[in-house]
Amino acid sequence: MTLTQLKYFLAVVDNKLNISLAAENSNTSQPGISKQIKLLEQELGAYVFVRKGKKLTAITPFGNEVILYARKIFQNVNNISLLGEQITSVDAGILTIATTNAQARYVLPEVIQAFKLDYPKVKLELKLGSSLQIKEMVQSNEVDIAIATDLLDLTEELVLLPAYHWFNAIIAPLDHAIKKDFKNLTINRLAKEPWLHMLSVLIQRLHLVKHSEMQVWSRMLFLQLEMQI
Repeated sequence: MTLTQLKYFLAVVDNKLNISLAAENSNTSQPGISKQIKLLEQELGAYVFVRKGKKLTAITPFGNEVILYARKIFQNVNNISLLGEQITSVDAGILTIATTNAQARYVLPEVIQAFKLDYPKVKLELKLGSSLQIKEMVQSNEVDIAIATDLLDLTEELVLLPAYHWFNAIIAPLDHAIKKDFKNLTINRLAKEPWLHMLSVLIQRLHLVKHSEMQVWSRMLFLQLEMQI
């Protein structure tokens, strides 16, 4: 049994059992359709049409059952074709992103809104987790890309690209003693002061970056992806 046989069978059904019309609408010959239907009946071991001479007069009960399955088959064939189009198309499909709660709440809403305007057919799915969990999601192919708030350990399996720089600011009262050392401020000097930081867990992951004659804290937001959104 072939898809061609089922296609011509449905063509005859849809053209009210008129083989000539079915052949015309299928861009083939009448003998070609008749041959394929006979081959189909031989393989199935039963008739799908009632005949009177060379004329088809009705669909057999067995033929009606075949119609149901044949239409489902071609619906699935069509779905497979659509699936292929989604995979090869950049403006359709599903994009799964792993990120932190902070990024999802404060950074990504505007980005996602703009993305949806440019790619309305793409469905975005967010999965939240810690930096370690995000990394594992990418490595296990659970997500397509990940947005991390700190620099993850480099591995051969991942591609890390910077999205933007994020600089931390030092906030202190105007009369604070640190003001006197501002021009020659160093990390060692800052370490002598008590600190209040909402992301204290991430402090150990901050990277020192030399800038002119002073050192500042800098952290980069990395977008782990093989294609840019």
